[in-house]
Amino acid sequence: MITSSANPRIAAVTRLRKRRHRDRTGTFLIDSGREIARAHASGVEIVEIYGPPDADPGLRSFQAVRGPALEKLTYGERTDGLVAVARTPDVSLDRVHLGLAPFLLVAIDIEKPGNLGAILRTADAVGADAVILNDGGTDPWNPNVIRSSTGAVFTMTVAVATDAAIRNWLDKHSIDALTTSPSAPVSIWNATIPDGVAVVVGAEDKGLGSEWLHHRRSPVSIPMWGAVDSLNTSVAAAVVLYEVARRRQG
Repeated sequence: MITSSANPRIAAVTRLRKRRHRDRTGTFLIDSGREIARAHASGVEIVEIYGPPDADPGLRSFQAVRGPALEKLTYGERTDGLVAVARTPDVSLDRVHLGLAPFLLVAIDIEKPGNLGAILRTADAVGADAVILNDGGTDPWNPNVIRSSTGAVFTMTVAVATDAAIRNWLDKHSIDALTTSPSAPVSIWNATIPDGVAVVVGAEDKGLGSEWLHHRRSPVSIPMWGAVDSLNTSVAAAVVLYEVARRRQG
C-alpha cells in the first residue's frame, strides 16, 4: 500500500502527464477503468495500474494506493481512482491496413486535446478505418485526449507522420483528400465523394493550408445559415464524417 505523495513511483507516474516525459519513457497514462479496459482489449500493453484497494480491475501489476498518494495520482472530478501506465503503441503509417474503399480521417495541427478526443470518438462512431495525425499537433497519448475520446484512441487505428509523408502516402494509395472551405462553391451535400476518401480537418484557428485544401481535389463547403462563419473543428469533422458514412451506407 502506497500512501505518501512523495513516493518515487507516484512521482514518476504523475510526470507522465507531461509530453516530454511520455516521449522520454515511451509510456503514457490512462485515467479510469473504462479507458483502461478498452486499451487492454485493444492489445495495448499495460505496465502497471494504481488505484484504491477496492477498485482492483483484476489485471496484473495492480498497486493499491490511498490518501495523499491517490489524490496526487488522480485527475479531475470524474474519476474512479484507477490510473494505468501503458506502453506507447506503434503509430507508423505502415500499421494502417486498407481495404478496397478506405474511409480515413486525417487531422492536421489539432492543438486542443478535447477537440482531438472528440474527433477520435466520432471517427470510431462512423466506422472509419483509421485516424492519421500529423506530428505538429497534440500528442494522441495526452491523458486529456484519451479521456475525451472515451478510449476511442484505442479502438481506432491511429498513425502519426509528417504532412508530406501523409500526402505521399495518400497519393501512393490513390486516396482523395476531402477538405472544407467556406468559399467552396459546392456543398458537402452535393459533392461527389469517391469510394476511397480521407476526410481532412485542420487547426482550430487557421484551418488547412493550400497544400491540403487542393490535394487531389477541390474543397467543399458546409452549409451555414446563421451569423457565424465557422464551426469548431470537431463539429465540422462530425458533419463531414457522417455525410460520408451516410453515402457509404446508402
